[in-house]
Amino acid sequence: MCEYPINSDNQNEQETGVNSISTQFSAFTLSAILCLAGPTAAVAQNLDEEIQRPATATDRQQSALETADRAEAKRVVEGETGVTYADVLKDPDNIGLNYKFAKTQVADGDLKGAAATLERILMIDPALPKIRLFYGIVLYRLGNLHEALRELESIRKLPMDGGLKGEIEAYISRIQKQMRRTNWRGMAGVGFQFDDNRNASPSTGKKLFLDTPLTLTTGLRRSDFSALFLLGAGMEHDLGLQGGHKLFANLTYYRSEQTLVDSLDLQVYNWDFGTKLNGGRWGEWSVALPFDHMRLSEETYLRTYGLRVDWNKRLNNKLGLYTQVQGSKHDYVKTADVPTARERTGNHFHIDWGAQYAPAPAHQLTGGLGYTRQQASRDYFAYDRWKIEGKHAWLLGKGRFLLSGVTVQVDGYDEKEAAISAKVRHDETVRLASTFGYPMGNLWSPLKNVLWTFTYEYYHANSNIMNYAYTNNKVATMFTYRWDR
Repeated sequence: MCEYPINSDNQNEQETGVNSISTQFSAFTLSAILCLAGPTAAVAQNLDEEIQRPATATDRQQSALETADRAEAKRVVEGETGVTYADVLKDPDNIGLNYKFAKTQVADGDLKGAAATLERILMIDPALPKIRLFYGIVLYRLGNLHEALRELESIRKLPMDGGLKGEIEAYISRIQKQMRRTNWRGMAGVGFQFDDNRNASPSTGKKLFLDTPLTLTTGLRRSDFSALFLLGAGMEHDLGLQGGHKLFANLTYYRSEQTLVDSLDLQVYNWDFGTKLNGGRWGEWSVALPFDHMRLSEETYLRTYGLRVDWNKRLNNKLGLYTQVQGSKHDYVKTADVPTARERTGNHFHIDWGAQYAPAPAHQLTGGLGYTRQQASRDYFAYDRWKIEGKHAWLLGKGRFLLSGVTVQVDGYDEKEAAISAKVRHDETVRLASTFGYPMGNLWSPLKNVLWTFTYEYYHANSNIMNYAYTNNKVATMFTYRWDR
């Protein structure tokens, strides 16, 4: 991004007459020459978007992991649903029919009804490992961990095939982990990414200087590959209170290593810790203290720290609401590529709210609105942002899934950047993305904890200042290994 420094000691405000105008013009002219032909041309034109990249990538991968968990839980009801209560009434003693009806109830979210159906089956014949395994899974999903564990342990020594026995052992292990007061988890991901406009070069091939379009000789559109690395570790500790309140801590490291555009190598260290509070009918609350440390081209570029509050409320089996509020300080640090970075330093505030709706067991829709206020020491870097987004999660069966989403943002900046244009900057951006997830355990059981994802993203930025109008197509793939104990 082209940045045109203004005297940070406010000497320009104290100077008057021709000398002041001449000084400002000379500074602007020198900055323009450096921007159009110097080393800073290698830096992305839109650094506001650049600092969002790691968070977007990390959040997308986290959403993929959470969806993979839901897809795995859905395996137990795949292929044997569609039986109605009317069907059962026609043949009430048919165990196979009742079993399929219980699966239909689970698929529809009626876990209590499924438990009652399975109990009725086991009253007729208690020596059915497959039925008792499913009953234990239903109890587990109802949160009756002790009853679920007792049920599964009681059947682990019954004669059965190896696959069924493996499922029983897996659920016993999962329940025992969840019953611990302290749980640890981790992940490690590696992948590759391709951007066809990595440096966010303007679509016109020109940039404004004092409202005059200048043809770029450097900083032209440049495609590039990058290697991606993602590491994470987390801890959750049950406080032992009746409400089920917990303490948590998470540490995440993200790295993007460019092949050609080394000035855009990114590293982010993220740390947050806080507490999760069960508010009963008032929903679930989370209060956290997040901290981020971003390095750009091997130099510290940004530190952020603040307070975040999350609220989630399930209204029923299909509908839930959420809100997130965060306030933080963005502290920018001068680097060789971005010497005026400190001009961006300021307070940051954002609020997101929305709803999640599951119209069918294999589908979940999310719709949200957001507002961001970014302050800066120079008002031409300060802006208000409004966001609207929609997401769709589709469980494809056998643990596979497809995540799709669209995000539209409108940014209005506070003040014109006089060296570029007399107009105040106004941007509209659209991001379209889709991620396919595939559990590698489908191919080879030892890889059951490895998830493969493939992502395509289209990003389009429209602006009244041609410097910031550009498009980028991104393709990324990653293998992520997860563990917990």
